[in-house]
Amino acid sequence: MKVNPLFILLLFCSVTFTSCSDDDDNSNIVPPITLGSSVTVNNTFQATAFGINDETDFAVISGMNAGDFAANATV
Repeated sequence: MKVNPLFILLLFCSVTFTSCSDDDDNSNIVPPITLGSSVTVNNTFQATAFGINDETDFAVISGMNAGDFAANATV
């Protein structure tokens, strides 16, 4: 029995697109940043190759105080 390649393609597409979620069930969504919001950006570093498994403040790695490289801005 020979299977039509078009049938296989349609079957693949239908399974792929019906298995996608629209994220309606995710209640942990953070709202977008709005105009006038204050944000803080900080440089961090994480690399298992150097033995730093947790996200670490880059200033601490450089021998400075935590948050020395942080910057505040108003959007």
